[in-house]
Amino acid sequence: MELKNGLNEVYTPASDVKSIAIIIFVHGLFGHPQKTWTGKCRNRSKSSLRRESGTKPALNGPQGETLPIPTSRSRNNSEFVFWPKDLLPDALPNVRIYSWGYDADIWKLMSSVGLNTVHRHARNLLNDLAALRDELEDRKLPLIFVAHNLGGLVVKDALNQSAGEVGNKRLGDILPATFGVCFLGTPHRGSKAASILRKVCRVTEIFAGQRANTQLLRALEKNSETLERLTKGFYDTLKKHEGLQIFSFLEEREVRKFGVISIVIVDPDSAQVGHGSEETGSIPANNWEMVRFTSTRDTGFVRIKNVLNRWVGEIQSAATRKF
Repeated sequence: MELKNGLNEVYTPASDVKSIAIIIFVHGLFGHPQKTWTGKCRNRSKSSLRRESGTKPALNGPQGETLPIPTSRSRNNSEFVFWPKDLLPDALPNVRIYSWGYDADIWKLMSSVGLNTVHRHARNLLNDLAALRDELEDRKLPLIFVAHNLGGLVVKDALNQSAGEVGNKRLGDILPATFGVCFLGTPHRGSKAASILRKVCRVTEIFAGQRANTQLLRALEKNSETLERLTKGFYDTLKKHEGLQIFSFLEEREVRKFGVISIVIVDPDSAQVGHGSEETGSIPANNWEMVRFTSTRDTGFVRIKNVLNRWVGEIQSAATRKF
């Protein structure tokens, strides 16, 4: 079943395994709660994979391809790998994993586009997390976010809103429950690509009559008011929750289109929060591909997994010391 907007449960530990944390994946611009995190294997044909696995096509892949539904979590015979489900649980078997979806499209050719702002998306994330914690048997499980691109700004805004909550304890509890945020190609100080996209949107609106969500693009532009507000607010949030772990991954490669256009979506300075406690690293891929893996040996997967594994280990050690 294809994942939808809102919180989607991706993996739950076995009944005899105690969960010690929750990881929430948040996609970015033009993203999807499943396709964003899905890599395509290049060394095997679609037809041979179907013959071997005996599966029938049911879902759409990252580029609009058809995904066969796998018969097992390992997906050894599948052409597509949704790594939060297919790879990560083997490394972190005692962690609950969710993927959160929201309308991050700027325009759509055949339907209307959502017009939510970053702030509204963040509010929805906050409400969904509070509702999840209401349902869980252990409501005190620490939260870890893995956020790509625009998703990192949504997470920052959600934590800022949680920090400022005075009348709603459910929402205010999200910040102190958060152990860490792993940012992946997040434009903390904006992106030149956003300005280019906004010009394209104007042309689309004029000639195709399609309304675009330019509010999201304005938020991603260099020196935007939204980014200034988020940055200042997040520094204040970090003061309130000094133990919050931050790891920011930068993209190492440009996005290339038509063999002539090359652009770094988020430059190194913008991809960093700029806080003293922040750790940084990089992934050998462009902004779109830095979150798509097909093997546990992929460099990007190994680096992200190592960060998450370390954080989960620290959570486990802290829990052990309490008893």
